[in-house]
Amino acid sequence: MNSWLVRNLILPAHELISRRDTFRFYRHLKKSQWTPSDKLAELQLSKLRKLVAIALNNTSGYADLAGLEESFVPKTLDDLQLLPILDKDTIRTHLDSLVNRDVPGGPIRFATGGSTGEPLVFYLDRRRQGWDKAARMLTHEWFGVRPGDREIYLWGSPIEITGQGKIKAFRDRMINEMLLPAFDLTKDRAGEFISAIRRFKPKSIYGYPSIIAMLCRFAAETGERLDNIGIKAIF
Repeated sequence: MNSWLVRNLILPAHELISRRDTFRFYRHLKKSQWTPSDKLAELQLSKLRKLVAIALNNTSGYADLAGLEESFVPKTLDDLQLLPILDKDTIRTHLDSLVNRDVPGGPIRFATGGSTGEPLVFYLDRRRQGWDKAARMLTHEWFGVRPGDREIYLWGSPIEITGQGKIKAFRDRMINEMLLPAFDLTKDRAGEFISAIRRFKPKSIYGYPSIIAMLCRFAAETGERLDNIGIKAIF
């Protein structure tokens, strides 16, 4: 698909249909990236206070887990150290009490691919998804990859894999994305992956570092060049 068309028409429409304000967030980030450091620190503190207030007042268990009063307000950014680190085991044990059920649009269930063991279930909301997408668009742009440019995902989350089908494949093509199932990569199938990358001609690749390193190693062993495809960045 033409990158200009995807960037200016299809992708913005896709995000709106998905009920995400991605491009509004993207424009905000493009502007705010030049904010002076002192003003940026003020913005960070303001956002930290809002986040802590939501966690303390909109979940049933975070206050107890953090050992904080619901009225707690961070005074400086250094107070971030007062918040507990939530590791995977803690999240698994206390998941239900850590979810904000009142988030606009409701929480959306996700799970990691379980590449390091047991998959981790977690929740996001539409606003969080929009900010995540906007931040990725901006960081991609720093490396010369614009929204709508072709990107391949070497990924393996059950969300992406089980969602495959005609509808998702069509959507991916429309927004210039392609998913290659990371955990299907073997030495025998490396040629298939490389051929798919060559046909798609992505400007960037996003994936697990270990899988990307494996693909590069397989390519080197077979004499396949990957530096002449037009890839500008790997994330």
